[in-house]
Amino acid sequence: MSTNHGLIIRRTYRDLKGANSLLDRCEHWLSRHIKDGVVHYDRIDKRFTFPSGSTLDFGYLSNDSDLMKYQGREYQTIIIDEASQLPEKH
Repeated sequence: MSTNHGLIIRRTYRDLKGANSLLDRCEHWLSRHIKDGVVHYDRIDKRFTFPSGSTLDFGYLSNDSDLMKYQGREYQTIIIDEASQLPEKH
């Protein structure tokens, strides 16, 4: 079974964690599976890990130095939520 790794990016941590954010919605949608121990949610790393080993990370790009947090990681899917909020050079 292959594993896939996804990343969802927002402009700021506040946008990432705000009310009705994708992170909060995802935590709500998966809450039963988290409670049952089927899906693991790491609140510090903002990462969901599924039984297959696949992961879904949530991150932010407040400034250029934030890009280095993702250096060397391998993602099959990267989603930029509200891409219009990022500076054009990203």
